[in-house]
Amino acid sequence: MVNNARHPSVLGCILVFVLMTLFSSAALAEKINLNSADAEALEYIPGIGPAKSKEIIALRSESNGFKSVEDLLAVPGIGEKTLQVIKQHGVLNGGVSTLTEEMRQNPPQAPSGSSG
Repeated sequence: MVNNARHPSVLGCILVFVLMTLFSSAALAEKINLNSADAEALEYIPGIGPAKSKEIIALRSESNGFKSVEDLLAVPGIGEKTLQVIKQHGVLNGGVSTLTEEMRQNPPQAPSGSSG
């Protein structure tokens, strides 16, 4: 007879794998797709308000999408500090284009001293 305390079951390993996959997928899903997000979704990113979201959408339209997150440095008011925040909350592929109700209720907090 095998002592289960020393040999985790296959089912237990599968359960751990599934939970890890779900949590990592949820983290990616909460990132904003910078190439398709509407203004509300862009404003979910700390430091991006209505004016910057409109500028981001205008630049995105003019350039047929962003090739790199660094392309956002062309938006007035976005500097290196803001770009670092955008990199934490935005992606060019995948992610979401519109906010879910859960995202609306739990917006991320802007890091202290993150202007420009």
